Amino acid sequence: MVIYLIIAILIILAGIILAIQRKNDFKELSLVLTLSISLAISTLAFPFLISDGADLVIAVLTAIRYGIIAVGMNVSSGLLDGVELNEPLYSIFKYFLYALYISGPICASMFILSLSRKFVQSIKLIGCKRLHVFSELNEASLAIARSIYNKDKKQKLIFCNYTSDQEDLKIEALEVGGIVLSSSEKVKLLKNRYYEFYEINDDHHKVLIDATELCDNLLKQKNYDISKVIVRCFVDSSDQEMIRDLDKRYGNEVFLRYIDENNAVALNVLRNNKKILAGNIHRDVFVFGSTPIARALFENMIYLLINPESGYTIHLFDKDARNVARDLKVRCPEILNLDLDCYFGKISYEEANYDLRFHDFDIEYEQFLDCIEELKVPDLIFVAGNDDENNHRKAKQLKRLYASRNEELKYPVISCLLKDPDLNRMLNVDENIQYFGNYEFHYDYQTLILPELEEEAKRLHLSYLESTYPNILERSQSEKEEILSKTGFYSYVNMSSSLASALYMEYRLVYILSKNYKDIDQKEFIKEYLSDEQNLKTLAVCEHERWSAYQRLMGWRRPSYSQVLKIAEKYSGRKVKDDDLLLHPAIVDYKDLYYTEIKMDSIYKSFGLDKKTNYIELDFDIIKNILKILNIE
Repeated sequence: MVIYLIIAILIILAGIILAIQRKNDFKELSLVLTLSISLAISTLAFPFLISDGADLVIAVLTAIRYGIIAVGMNVSSGLLDGVELNEPLYSIFKYFLYALYISGPICASMFILSLSRKFVQSIKLIGCKRLHVFSELNEASLAIARSIYNKDKKQKLIFCNYTSDQEDLKIEALEVGGIVLSSSEKVKLLKNRYYEFYEINDDHHKVLIDATELCDNLLKQKNYDISKVIVRCFVDSSDQEMIRDLDKRYGNEVFLRYIDENNAVALNVLRNNKKILAGNIHRDVFVFGSTPIARALFENMIYLLINPESGYTIHLFDKDARNVARDLKVRCPEILNLDLDCYFGKISYEEANYDLRFHDFDIEYEQFLDCIEELKVPDLIFVAGNDDENNHRKAKQLKRLYASRNEELKYPVISCLLKDPDLNRMLNVDENIQYFGNYEFHYDYQTLILPELEEEAKRLHLSYLESTYPNILERSQSEKEEILSKTGFYSYVNMSSSLASALYMEYRLVYILSKNYKDIDQKEFIKEYLSDEQNLKTLAVCEHERWSAYQRLMGWRRPSYSQVLKIAEKYSGRKVKDDDLLLHPAIVDYKDLYYTEIKMDSIYKSFGLDKKTNYIELDFDIIKNILKILNIE
C-alpha cells in the first residue's frame, strides 16, 4: 500500500509541476491536473481493493475500469477539445497518460504480484534457520513469541489466521518481527529450515482437530523432513483418548509434542527448586490450593521425591481438598491405595503406597494455624490458590508464623503463585518468598517448552536402546533422529514419560552431588559414585519406583497374567502392554520385578520368541548414562 501511495503522490507532483508551467492557459492547466489526479486514484484503487479482501481478478478489473472511466470522462467532457500540445514534453506526457490509464492497472497488478506476500516472506526469511509458526494470532501466541524474540531476534515468527478485527494484535505481532498471514494463506516448507508449529487455542478439542489438518498438510509437502519439524499441541489431560488417536495416525511420521500449560509451569517451578527438594532426603512439602497448577505440583512431587532412604510427606491444604483426593483416587487407585479417610487426619499408615496428606478446611480459618503448628516444618511451601491477594497474604502469614517460633530452624522457602504483573512489581524482594505464574512467566517459551529438558528426554530415550544400538548417544544427529522416530519416541506416552524421567535425572544429579564431601571435581566424583555397584543398584531401584509412580499418575494399571496373555495374543507376541487400555505388566514394586520378567519371558517363549524383557537392565542403563543424558560429558 505504501509503495502505491508513493507512486500516486509522484504522479500528482509531476502533474502540478506541468500545470504550473501552463498556468497562463487555464484549459491546459485543468487538463493536466485532472488527468494526474485521475491517474493517482486509478493507481490506488488496486491495493485498496486487495486490502479489503477483494479477489485478485476482481481487483484488477475494477482498477482498469477506474482508469477507463477517468479517460472517458475527460474525453466526453470536451476537456481535450482544441488542446494542442505541440511541445515534445507535453505530447509525450499526454500519450503517456493515455497509455497508463489503459495499461497502468495491469502493470500495477503485475507489480504487486511480484511483491506478493510469498515473495516478501522469502526475502524476510533469507538467512533464517528456525521458524516458529503459530496457528492463531492471540494473546497467548504473542506472549510466547515475545519471549522467543527477546532471547533471539534472528528467529522468525509467523502468525496464521489473522482476521480484520485483530488489528491491535497484528501491530504487536509486527513489532516482534512477525509475519502475519490470513486464514486463506498456507505456510510452505522451505529447504534447510527448522520449523516449530504451535497449535494453541482455548478450545483444546479444536487444537487436536486442527493438528490433524496440519499434519495432513505437512506430509504432502515435498520439503517435509520429520527431523526438522515439530508440532506442539496445547492440550488438556482429559484429551488423552484423542491424543492417542492422533498418535496412531501420525506418531511415526510427525514429531508431535503435547503441552499441558499448567503442568509445564509446575515442571518449571519444580526444576527451579530441585536443589531444595532433591538435596534433603527427609523433607515435607506443603501445597496450598486446588488450582490446576497446585494439583500439578502435588502430583509431580509424588514421583520426584523418591530418593534412597527418603522420608517425605506431601501435604495439600484447601477447602476442596477432599474432592482433589477423591479425583486422584479414581484416576490412580494405586497411588491412594487405602480408604480415602486414611489420608485425612494426623495418623500416617505404613501400608500406604505414598505418604500424602490432605487437609480439607478453608485455609482462611483460624484452625489452619493450629494444624500447621502440629506439623513438621517443611522445606518448601507452594501457595497456589486462585486469588493473588490471598496468595500474597498467605505467603506473608506463613513466613511470620515460622519466624515467630523459638526453636532454631531455617525458614522454609515459600513459592507463591501471582498472576498479576503489577502486584509482582510492587512487592519487595524477599529472600524467603519467590513468585511465579504471571502471564509472561506462564507463556514463556522456556517455561512451556522446556527445550533443555526436551533434549535430555531424547538422550534418555536413546539410552534405553543402548543394548540394541551400541554407542547410540555418540551417533550422528540424523541417525539419532531416525532411531527416535522408529522407536516411538514421538508418541504422547513415550515423550511425556521421557520428560518426567529426564527431570528426575536432574534430581538424581543433585542427590549424588549432595554426597560429595571430597575435594575433587564434580564430574569425577559422579563417575566415582556411579562406579560403585551398590550405589548404582540403589539409584536403579529408585528409578523403577519413580517410573511406576509416574505411570500410575498417568492412569496406567498393572494387568493380571491372563490379561497380559490376551494382549500378547492380540499382537502375536510382539507386545505385552496395551496403550489403549493403559496396561503395563512392569508396574510393580522393584522386589517383584524379577518375577515379572520370568512371567513375561514365558509368554514370549510360548510364541517361539527369544527373551525380550529387560526391565531391570533398563533401569541400570539409565543411571549409568546420567552424565550423557544431562550432556555433562
